[in-house]
Order: sequence, then structure tokens, then C-alpha cells
Amino acid sequence: MEIPVVGLGKGGNRVLDAIIEQVDTSGSDILQTRVAIDSDKSDLIYLENVPASQQALVGESEVKGQGTSGNIDLGKKFIGDLNKNFWQCIRYTIGDDAFMYDADAYLLITGSGGGMAGGGSELITILFNVLGTDAAPAYAVVVSPRSTIKEPYQSNAAANFEAISSVADGIIHFHNEAFARSGGENWIADSNDEISKRIYKLFSEIEISSTREDSNTGLSKKISNMFSKTNSTTTKEGAITLPELKNMFEEEGIVTVGYASKKIETGTNELVGLADSSISSGLQMFRESPTATPIIVIILGPKSQIGDKKAVDQVLRDSVSSDIDVRTRIDDKLSKVEIISIISKNGNQNTNNLGGLDANSESDTSSRKSDHPRLAQKTK
Repeated sequence: MEIPVVGLGKGGNRVLDAIIEQVDTSGSDILQTRVAIDSDKSDLIYLENVPASQQALVGESEVKGQGTSGNIDLGKKFIGDLNKNFWQCIRYTIGDDAFMYDADAYLLITGSGGGMAGGGSELITILFNVLGTDAAPAYAVVVSPRSTIKEPYQSNAAANFEAISSVADGIIHFHNEAFARSGGENWIADSNDEISKRIYKLFSEIEISSTREDSNTGLSKKISNMFSKTNSTTTKEGAITLPELKNMFEEEGIVTVGYASKKIETGTNELVGLADSSISSGLQMFRESPTATPIIVIILGPKSQIGDKKAVDQVLRDSVSSDIDVRTRIDDKLSKVEIISIISKNGNQNTNNLGGLDANSESDTSSRKSDHPRLAQKTK
């Protein structure tokens, strides 16, 4: 599976840095094509797991490596100025064309309050302009700032979230407010660790069931029906295939990921409690959305702690929702049970309150169906 990942700006790159640490520590082969982009040289130097060979400094002639100081217009300009040369920059940075032509999906990671996040929508648009309608889906991990962060970062967050939502094929949203409420003095580092863990766990559960061309066809209209179907070419039991991921975002638009783990000692009731913790950790990201709903729960762990898979699946559906898709997989290599939950923002998809402030304008993600840059290619 080839999912190139781009960190954009300080916040996005620090999450990317933490993801790479988890990937490299585990020996996983996911998210191996990476690049960190920033206009602040010192923030790039700070990264511990992204080597200089995978870093791209932009806007150097204008800001001399000093960053945008929260100016989203500069962030947009620095990415926009690259235009098609962006791909020469990427090719030079990572040393091959895999990023452009061999991808099954693209993943952008950015903190919505920063100036460089202003280039997020521009980056995705350039991708579709260069690769056209056949480009793989582009998903974005967007991290919103906590409410105590001052201007211009709050206004940036709302504007950048709306802009990225309008062009990305799907949004995975996290809110630093949730981590700040439960964290101590090191909540920023804890936030990066938690977000990176959830992204790593999620993409560890995604597998390709066929070629990328096949992944764009034959998708069911209902997520519940879609996820109940199995594909004979999927090697990991209960894995999410790329077609399923694509359809999930088409249906839901904005999702988040919850996670919890522990050693289960007392049986099914303790498993239900752990699932509740995982789901709750995701629901915190959508604290302003009463319609937020868990749609998938993935349970991993040794048989000695999980027991009967079918019984666990049924108990969780009975206790959480009959519509939830529960996927349980025995993995005796694990010493404890891990539960990954995917939460849909659901209801009317809009960007209100996603930036940590009360936005006055609504943005329905369904609007991207007609304005999406990928579709614009069809008229050229």
C-alpha cells in the first residue's frame, strides 16, 4: 500500500514526526513516502524522525526561513508559487516519482491555525491539476487549536478548515482542546503522540483489495452494507479496504478516530467499557456536534482476553448501536486489547466550531461535489 504523506507547517510536521517514530519502531511498511514542508527552517530542524532529505523549505526568498508568522496568505502563496514545480520539488526531496504516480491515496497533515495551513487547499488543488481526474484520493488530517490560542490563529483555523474541506476527498479531524483539557504541562507533546497513534493505528488497518482503478468502482451506497461485505483478496481479517475508506468519506465527509487499550482481565463487560472509552475519546473531538456517531469499531487483541468474537460483536452492538460495524480480530502477538473507533461528525456537514471559535458562515461539504478541482479537470 502506497500512501504518500505530507506534513505542512509546524503542527502538521510534528504530528508527522511522531507518526514516523511509531512506524519505524513497529517495523511497519505503511506511510513510507513522506515529506515535511515548511517556511520556518528552525521548525524543520526540530524534527527528529524526518531527515533533511525528506524536508522541503519553501518561501525562503521572501521570509528567509523565518516562517509565515501566522499569515495564511503567505502560506497559500508559497505553495501556489510552486505550482507544477511543486512536483519537481517533491521528486528532488524524496528521490523518485512514487509520490506522483504510484499512490493509492494521499494524506495531508496540518494544524489549521498556522499560516502554512493556508497552502493546504492549494497543495491538493495542484495535485489534481497535475494528475487530473485519475489522481488517487487526497485525505487531510486537520488539527484545530485549543480555544485559548489567540488571533489570528482562531480565524485562520476556521478559514483553513473550510478551504481544505472544499477540496479534500475526506477530513480526519482532531481538536487540541480535547487533549488540553485532559493533559498536563506537556499536553502538546501528548496531543501529538495521541493523534499520531490514532492515525498510525487507523492506516495499519487499511488494506488494498485490488488495483487502484478497481477501488473507484462498485461502491455500495450504504456504509453499513458496504462494511458488511468481505473481499476475498483482503488478507487481514476485518481490515478496511481503500474502496471502503473512499466510500466512508463520500458518505460522511468528516470523521475522527478514537483509541483505547488495556489488558482485559474480567471479560466482556470490561471490553464494553474499553470500547466506550475509545468511542468517548473520539466524540470529544466533535464536542459541538450532538449528531456525532460511531460507525466502525475495530477490536484487536489476544484470544485469551477477547474470547468469543461473535459474542463480543453482538454485545457491543447491543450496548452501543445496532448499526455500528464491529470488527474483531484475534492477534496473539498483542499483550493487551486495542480498540480503534471511527466517529462520523454526521448530520449536516459544516465547519462551524471546528476551528475552536463560533464561525458565522456554514459550509456544507456536499458543495465540493460540484466545485471539486478533480471534477474541474473534466471541463478542460
